[in-house]
Amino acid sequence: MRRLLQRTMYEDEPLASTYDESCKEALAQDETGLTILEEGHSVKAVTEDGRIVGAAINKMCPYNLDEYEPVQHVKDFLRSVDAKKPMDCEGLLDMYMLAVDPDFRRQGMAKALGQAACHLRLKRRASEG
Repeated sequence: MRRLLQRTMYEDEPLASTYDESCKEALAQDETGLTILEEGHSVKAVTEDGRIVGAAINKMCPYNLDEYEPVQHVKDFLRSVDAKKPMDCEGLLDMYMLAVDPDFRRQGMAKALGQAACHLRLKRRASEG
């Protein structure tokens, strides 16, 4: 996973072009994205030979969404277009990082990773009862 993030997130990140080499090395050693994986809300795309070529690193928003004002505006908008209903969203899944290997881009993988993350959360919520 670290290799995918180094190849995609830390090289392609627009702000990374302004960093000197010591900053880039510090970013590459950052464990934040990897520790979020332990929460169990992330998904990855793996080739048949076991190479990780995509990942959506997600975490659940810790806020009570009914009291968190910035989210209220989003929820109000979603209600107005009725986009909330099909996904039955009651929580907020924060996509912390989305990485797709450059060799696998423009094939719908990012969209598929996002959808898989949403479906995983819905499945987990249903099993939590």
